[in-house]
Order: sequence, then structure tokens, then C-alpha cells
Amino acid sequence: MNYVETRSKRLNQSSPSGQFQGHSSIMQNCLPTLLEAAMPWIHLAIAIVGEVIGTSALKSSAGFTQLWPTLAVVVGYAVAFYFLSLTVDKIPVGISYAIWSAVGIVLVSLIAWLLHGQKLDPPALAGMALIIAGVLVCTLLSKSASHG
Repeated sequence: MNYVETRSKRLNQSSPSGQFQGHSSIMQNCLPTLLEAAMPWIHLAIAIVGEVIGTSALKSSAGFTQLWPTLAVVVGYAVAFYFLSLTVDKIPVGISYAIWSAVGIVLVSLIAWLLHGQKLDPPALAGMALIIAGVLVCTLLSKSASHG
């Protein structure tokens, strides 16, 4: 029996009560696979958020003389590097770091603009756009983006 016949047989099975169980079976079989595939990206997103929090708190820490911003820096970077270390097990380190740093640059710049009044002139915006374009080229077109 081939894969299609096996899947069809499973999907058409009924429970003891006679109710169709196909959708439940699909979810039970697919959800762990989808979650497993998504976890490195979820870890990368958490790492980015940690890095953005840590970096954004640097200015407010005033050279690590202010307790709460200093704690935000330490915890933010600890979270960032821990989750980045989980990410590089599944996504190549160069690609992980490129995405992490590019998204971090953009988010930190936006936060600095909103909270600290940092100016984002056209050359700065163009530079960020080029960074993002470079990461997209590496991630989507380069053969080095494939793992393993």
C-alpha cells in the first residue's frame, strides 16, 4: 500500500461512535511536524526581541548606573544569545545571524526614533533597506542558506 492509499484509509476511518475522524487525524499528524519546523524560527524571533530590548535599554542604563535599564540589558542579551544558540542548531549560523542583526537594526532604529528622538534621514533608511535586501538575497537565493 502506497502513501496515498495509507493516508486515504486513515482519513476515511470512523470512530467507534461512527463519526468521521479525518480532521482530527490530520491535526494529530501534522501539528507536531509544523511545530517542529516552526520552532527554530520562533526561537529566532524570541532572540531578536531579547536583543532589541537589551540594545534599546543601553542608552537608558546611563553606563550601567541605572538599575532597571541595566537589568533589561542583561536579561535581554541573555535571552537573545540563549535563543540564538537554539536557532543555529537548525538554521545555518550565518543566515540566523544575518536575519537577527538585520531585523534588530531596523527595530532598534525605530525604537530609538520613537523613544529617543533619533533622526532617520534618507541615507539611514536606504542603508537599512540595503541590509534587508542583502539578508533576503542570502536567505532566499543563496545555496548557503540550506542546512546540512
